[in-house]
This record gives sequence, structure tokens and C-alpha cells, in this order.
Amino acid sequence: SVEGGGGGGGRVVAHACLMKPDLVRMYLRHTAMSPSGGALGEGAAGEEVYRLAAHPLVEHALSGGQATLLTYGQTGSGKTYTIEQVFSLASPLLAARARHGARGSAAPLRVSAVEVLGRRCVDLLSGSPCQPLAAAEGGIELKGATLRQGWSGA
Repeated sequence: SVEGGGGGGGRVVAHACLMKPDLVRMYLRHTAMSPSGGALGEGAAGEEVYRLAAHPLVEHALSGGQATLLTYGQTGSGKTYTIEQVFSLASPLLAARARHGARGSAAPLRVSAVEVLGRRCVDLLSGSPCQPLAAAEGGIELKGATLRQGWSGA
């Protein structure tokens, strides 16, 4: 459920229906999180997700920063479909910047896409397994993930 509305400042509560180890009794686990970019509801279209969440991240990355777009939800809820729409909307901007640059100097642009499901991590660009690890300089390293590299102006 989304509390506080979509598009900013919302709190997401994930309600997971799970089984006890005896596989007879069920229970609910509630996990609450406050995303820094806000939470979008189930009716959010791909264009809205791109405009509110992804476009600022793309611009930040193209100016030399690092950005991560995380989707979270139940299996079959449309995460992959939404991310595919976001990629298709971001691709023309990324391609234009890669061709023409911005502000005169070139900086590397690296993109990876992974799916994390429980303890399993899959590289969506190659279909191979990958492993998220804590990087020495902070953040996360995706060991085994494909890293597509292009150029942007920074």
C-alpha cells in the first residue's frame, strides 16, 4: 500500500503473506520504507514513472553522478513492464547525449540492469547470475553483471 500519495514524500508498506515452516499456518509480514524519491501507486503509467522518478536520475547520471532506480513489488505486478517503458523513454536522451555530448567534454556512461529476487540476482542484459557486494569505496558492486558503456557529456 502507498501512504501519503504518489510522487513524493509517501511511505510504502509491503504486505507479504508468508507460510510458517510447518507449511500449514500463514502469517503477514509488513515492511515499511520511505523512498527518497517518493512512492508511485499501482495506477502510475510508465510515462509518469519516467517523468517523476527516472528522468531526474538520468540527468544526474549524465552530469557525472551515479543513480539507481529501484522497483519493488509483488511478482506479476508489472515492474519489468514499467522498467522496459522507462528504458524506452530514457534511451533517446542517452543516445543523443552519447552522440553529441554536452558541455564539450566526454565522460563515461555505464548502465547495468539487474533483478534481485530473494537471494538470487540476475543480470537482465545477459540473463546470467550476478552477485551484489559491498564495494570498498562504499555503495554496491554488481559482480558478474554486464556493464554497458557509452559516452555522455559531463
